[in-house]
Amino acid sequence: MSYSLTIIGSASGQPVPDRAHASLALHRPGEIHLLDAGEGACSALLRWGLDPLAVKSIFITHTHPDHCVGIFMILQYMHMKEHPGPVIIYLPESAITPFQTILNQFYLVPDQINTEYLLLPLNHRHELNDTWLLETFPTQHLKTWEELRIPGVGAQAYAFRVSSSEHSLFYSGDISDFGDIAKAVNKDDLLILEGAHIDVDKVLNWALKTGLRRLVLTHILPGSVSVDAIKISSAQVRGLEILVAQDGMTLSF
Repeated sequence: MSYSLTIIGSASGQPVPDRAHASLALHRPGEIHLLDAGEGACSALLRWGLDPLAVKSIFITHTHPDHCVGIFMILQYMHMKEHPGPVIIYLPESAITPFQTILNQFYLVPDQINTEYLLLPLNHRHELNDTWLLETFPTQHLKTWEELRIPGVGAQAYAFRVSSSEHSLFYSGDISDFGDIAKAVNKDDLLILEGAHIDVDKVLNWALKTGLRRLVLTHILPGSVSVDAIKISSAQVRGLEILVAQDGMTLSF
């Protein structure tokens, strides 16, 4: 059985009144896997008719708050509903210990709440089930933090591909430059690309060469990219369907 993809949060790092922060829900009956879980992820699931109790796993590209703080309320919701879990939360390895400390401080302590959860490191490959696979690709989004060498502050960030033998989508997470992922994206059915740090012309030129057919731009910083300009520019790329993400948008792939 295939998944549907619902964009439950499309905001950039800057809060806005009408969107939740970065989160994508891969779902089919009784099963949800989240790619990122930014602020408002739990209420957004409810808003768009998805049951937070069906969340089986959460994959976090990096631990900027607009990509991960929704985890706390998802676990709180599960606890209050006395849902046993388990839910598996995959994080960059360097984030696991500090993240557990924060969860404890928020009284979401393992074995003390109703819901079992596990914090595990992101690996190169994760099997969602017998058919679907999630792969991770390191990016340079947090390179400046690595150069600062602040004790206890990690600098791992990732992009994700979710694929079966027939279909695939690529989610960029946040990137420092489109070159971070250009070599990794390989004729995927759907590219979900963050719009806050990219050169639109570079992306469209790349799409022209590779034959990309579907592109969804999300995480656009208010005022940073003209949506109308993107649509006009995309006309030069024959056969490319380009969409600007909206909360609640559901896509097949």
